[in-house]
Amino acid sequence: LSPASGQLTFQVPVELINIHADLKYWRVNIEVYYIVPNTGPALVGIGNSRLFEINRNYNGIITVIVRCNDVSKAENYIFKLQIKNPENMQWADADKVLRSNPKYNVDPSKVYKWRVDKRQ
Repeated sequence: LSPASGQLTFQVPVELINIHADLKYWRVNIEVYYIVPNTGPALVGIGNSRLFEINRNYNGIITVIVRCNDVSKAENYIFKLQIKNPENMQWADADKVLRSNPKYNVDPSKVYKWRVDKRQ
């Protein structure tokens, strides 16, 4: 995590293991929020990594730049691993795609893992 003028940069370690051959295109999505007292979360910024292509396995660091309207308010982060769904070519959360189609028939907790260290 490194603040710059109006943006945050995250280095996200991602490891994908034994992924179905049809699931080739991936990205990391990050949403940044702050908590408004008595109201709840308010979006500060959102960012997506570059698309990365895999052939069943991937292990590497993905960079995500989040453009923020006010970096000083960045308090909470939601990290999502997303797949370009081959059925409709739309981006979707990995868990949703892996669970929604019996063709993939996998337990997402056993197929991919990723670690996030916000201090990077």
